[in-house]
Amino acid sequence: MIPKRAPYGGQSYKIYEDYNEIHIFVEDAGFENLYKVLFNRYDIKVENIFSKNGKESILKAAKSCSDSKCVFIVDRDWDDLFGIFPKLKNVVVLNMHSIENYLIDYGAFSGIILAESPRCEINSVLGQKHFSKILTNVSEDLRPLFECFASLQMKGNGSKGCSHRPGRFQQKNRSCAPDVDTINQFISDSGVSVPKSVRDYFRDKDLSRKGHGRYMLHFTWEGVRQKSGVGKIGSEKLKIRLAQLINTGELKTLALEVKSRAISH
Repeated sequence: MIPKRAPYGGQSYKIYEDYNEIHIFVEDAGFENLYKVLFNRYDIKVENIFSKNGKESILKAAKSCSDSKCVFIVDRDWDDLFGIFPKLKNVVVLNMHSIENYLIDYGAFSGIILAESPRCEINSVLGQKHFSKILTNVSEDLRPLFECFASLQMKGNGSKGCSHRPGRFQQKNRSCAPDVDTINQFISDSGVSVPKSVRDYFRDKDLSRKGHGRYMLHFTWEGVRQKSGVGKIGSEKLKIRLAQLINTGELKTLALEVKSRAISH
């Protein structure tokens, strides 16, 4: 049943008062159904999730909100690198760069492969070792790009980096792997120097947590496709299918934190 509108004085989310266990607000439009699928899997009953126009809008709304049923979620991005830590009690900061990072999970990817090829021997087609190698290779190829993006952000030129789609740095062949030459050219053209603090931040062998989520998910999937031979799946469909399959401690922790913030403030 679709809730009926009522005069809520600028708090239109309250039309879902009887349908949402918690009113959850996320940064950007387009991720509402993804969060809904994830949280319903972890026993948070939400009929509708709301979005704002970016992190600043979320934090502004959180600061002015006194409704204990409202929780605001923001991406970590690289704020921990820059020493930025929101203190509001009704704000949850993701433990990874962004929600896409939470979807990078062997069990979920192998589930998609099995759905596409039900009779395959999954350990031969995409075993855990294969997946780990894909993550390592993608991390190694993208690390210099992430260092460049973060350094540009430090200089206040972040829009020159992360605004590019991953395809901007993709090889124009069947592999669809990161194009190291294009990445190196971008870094050279940027003219930015990378501080030691940035290099240290991205020194992990596997950047599935700290790397830019959109890039890590895109190129991990392309690596999985290359290894398994499955066909293309659009970005939005891929995210929903992963969300329907995934079951990780990180997501359980996120759901528990969202619940606790709704209770505590």
